[in-house]
Amino acid sequence: MSEVKLVIRDANEDRSGTVYGSVADWFIAALSADPVSITELDAAVDRFALESPVRGHLPHFLHCLDAEPWDAGLVVIDLAARLVVIDSSYSSPGSKGTITRHNVQAVEGGSISLRYRLADEWMFLNDALHWEATAETRRQQRAEQPDIDLREVLYGEPMLRFIINGCRRHFARRDDIARRVRIELIERQRDWSARYPNEPQPDPELLTMHELCRAQGPGEDIEHTIYYDTIRDIHADWLLTPCVELNDELPRTVMLRDHVRLSHDMQDREYQWAMLERCPPGISPESHAYQFGGFNTSEVVMYYDYVREVAWSCWDRLRTMSSEELVALETSRIELDRFMSEEVTRLRVVGEVWLDIPWVEGPERTPRGIINLERRRQPDCGQFHPIDPDCLCCQAMAQSSNVVFWHLDGCNMDDLFPFAYNYATIEEWEENQEEYRRFGEQMEQQWKLAEEWNLPPKYSEVPPAFSDVWRLVVTEPRGKIPLGERLNMVGHEVVSILVQLQAATEYCAGLNLERYTETLQFGFAQLRQACENSSPQDVSPHVALSVTRLIDCVDELLADVSGYAGAGSDGHDFEDDDLEDDDSSGDAAADSTCRTLTPGIADSVGTDARLLKRRNRCWRRVSHNCQELRRELRFFTKVSEEEPTGGWCADNIPY
Repeated sequence: MSEVKLVIRDANEDRSGTVYGSVADWFIAALSADPVSITELDAAVDRFALESPVRGHLPHFLHCLDAEPWDAGLVVIDLAARLVVIDSSYSSPGSKGTITRHNVQAVEGGSISLRYRLADEWMFLNDALHWEATAETRRQQRAEQPDIDLREVLYGEPMLRFIINGCRRHFARRDDIARRVRIELIERQRDWSARYPNEPQPDPELLTMHELCRAQGPGEDIEHTIYYDTIRDIHADWLLTPCVELNDELPRTVMLRDHVRLSHDMQDREYQWAMLERCPPGISPESHAYQFGGFNTSEVVMYYDYVREVAWSCWDRLRTMSSEELVALETSRIELDRFMSEEVTRLRVVGEVWLDIPWVEGPERTPRGIINLERRRQPDCGQFHPIDPDCLCCQAMAQSSNVVFWHLDGCNMDDLFPFAYNYATIEEWEENQEEYRRFGEQMEQQWKLAEEWNLPPKYSEVPPAFSDVWRLVVTEPRGKIPLGERLNMVGHEVVSILVQLQAATEYCAGLNLERYTETLQFGFAQLRQACENSSPQDVSPHVALSVTRLIDCVDELLADVSGYAGAGSDGHDFEDDDLEDDDSSGDAAADSTCRTLTPGIADSVGTDARLLKRRNRCWRRVSHNCQELRRELRFFTKVSEEEPTGGWCADNIPY
């Protein structure tokens, strides 16, 4: 029972034949390439078949609709209806899954698992008798929704007209904008002077606009510094304004609709390339998915720069116009229409030229090349070019012979919701901003507390003003013990735990954590005193005792917080991307004391999933920091060579 009847349908023809059940699974996985025709599906199967037969994968299929089950059952793939019917005893794949290939010589062990994810529109049925009516209904519905060429709208005339109108409106009140910007620059300069009082600064009120702008960005066009926020806002308005050509949907919504799935698909293809050491097949530039597919990350980033390029070009064009010409645009419909037509044509050329020039961040690539490769669903792989010549990681990657994949992440994009492509809704983005704010406050508290304890910087040489205990290295017959460096690391970990415990009280008002904070502070003070009593030739016997007491305190704290570190009060476990390597998952439900919240936080923990996630993240960070402190203490008096070299975590990276 290993063969099935496989029926493949598109808008123009039907094909039927018998294949092994595993081969039918390949065809379902190939739907991740969004084929609309049998020809496109046949080509997409190469991804999972790991070969490209000369006659394709359907050489013996009949040109007919034969839905009679065979052997293990029936599988129907209707491309026009986006429908999959599975009535098979061999397997039951879904909209996402894994294809496992065996006897692959290029892979150690001979087996490789290839992931796939289908678009949300695909429907899966198990009814082998009545599926045709459903297929017909879905075919009609999809036929009534013609495909929209997103790029013709997002890169073309609708976007350009919106940008031109936005620039024209704002340019008319540019003097008011400049006065507001001057006030903001003066306030910013005053804040700078207050933060660095030892650096003499002139009175910002006496500075010209040119001098104020130079203080912000010496290498930029003054006009671009003054009106940067204006162009940014025009760009944001375009993304968040319903567009008629997009059926009154927001350009941002349409552009990011399939972003998550496409990003996962690119990761899957990179894994496949890395394992098999050859590039997976892409999709054809003539395919429907290439022409009408959604935006992945690289194109989102390139599109951001594209819109800014044409927007600044339009603004600079208005700067060259005389006062009479600008007035004519406001008073004469004929002049306005003529200007709009000419400017749309000019900006199209500006955009096309920009797409084909070497990209400023990587001259070996062009924006169009970056976009087109991603639209073909192929990873960008090649020789790594160091971004920072002095970076040891960049140097190592450049010298490596392994496969290196190149990505864009949008780090230079404005930190506003319209440009935050990783967030579907403004609520998600605002929650993330709140987390950043809280994290910043906690970091500020840690820095202040470290200063109060007179701790040196965590990842740099100890400045001369600090005592010698932080530089203490004990030399023994076994080797050297960097006692001062480890004492500093322990101090910073304790500081981090204390701040995290303080944050935890916001969500769990019923908890009494003072005994832990007092014990940790006292324990570190004892350890510091013991280290100060040590010498370069001998470790004080009180060091081991102090370390043991601190470890006991940490173990007790870990035992108490383990019940809060992974689950909500309803037993639902929340994933934490920041600490996904943390191995403390917690109990099935949180302790009841953790459900008593500070007034104003929420009326009910069980009804606020975001609050639960925030609380769980807080507890998991406490647990994570405790584990790191315990690790530091366990190896406190070991020689350097005895420290483990395998496990590292994000907190150990000094940037």
